[in-house]
Amino acid sequence: MDYGTAVLLALALPVALLPGCCSSVRPDLGEPVPRDYERVEAHLNHDGISHLYVLFVPACYRKDVPMPLMVSLHSHGCTNIDWTIESNKWYERVNPDRFLLVHPLGERGGWNSRSVSSGRDDLGFLIALVKQISAEYSVDRGRVWVYGTSNGAMMANKCAALAPDVFTAAATICGTLSEPLQAQLKPSRPVSLLAFHNMDDKVVPYSLQLPACTRWAQADGCDVGPITEKYSPKTSRMTWSRSNTNTQVVLYSTETGGHGLPADDIPWRDIVLTFFKTRDVAGGDGSPP
Repeated sequence: MDYGTAVLLALALPVALLPGCCSSVRPDLGEPVPRDYERVEAHLNHDGISHLYVLFVPACYRKDVPMPLMVSLHSHGCTNIDWTIESNKWYERVNPDRFLLVHPLGERGGWNSRSVSSGRDDLGFLIALVKQISAEYSVDRGRVWVYGTSNGAMMANKCAALAPDVFTAAATICGTLSEPLQAQLKPSRPVSLLAFHNMDDKVVPYSLQLPACTRWAQADGCDVGPITEKYSPKTSRMTWSRSNTNTQVVLYSTETGGHGLPADDIPWRDIVLTFFKTRDVAGGDGSPP
């Protein structure tokens, strides 16, 4: 199956996501406060389209302390923003893990993830969204993270590939970088990527993911790896690294699970947040999550 067919299948089948858990605290932000978050609904007009988005502001937010921002991109077919919010449940983590969270809603429930320069300007919208939130809140622009599933994962790849000055790291589930984008992948700076993919995925085949991660590692200048480790009975972790930096490409491959989440014994949300927190532009310890 080629990438184009995989995109069509991914557009037809939204992913059902499950909740996760855990936390980490940046000491300069102080201790958590009892109230969890504030939910803010707003619209952003871009390229003639009014986009709905929901922003979650943790109770620990302070105007004088820049905070990371996570942009969470839904799979195709999502026309109810509360569906993607509840299926991810990232809002449960914004206060204990100290980050702003935004869920934008794609036009007609999807994202233009394949095209380099044609079609609906979803990339421009997401860049404008980050800029708008940064103008209204204190955002650490060295820690703007993009996460996505399926079609949203493909769009997250596109964000990292074409706007590395905006998005500092990407994490994806069952979605890859499109072949047209792979052919032109020359990021202005290295962007770390974390990917989860089930090896029996029939919608976006695993056979597309490994070449995409390899291409990312090449573009990021990774000179160590891939190093393959057994993470759990059915899951392996493959890591490419760039020496003397925190740049990494990490792929978790699970034997079963189809077009969906990793195995139940993988705390994927913990892994995503740990990866993001150690991938800021300013530095990080570079150890695999």
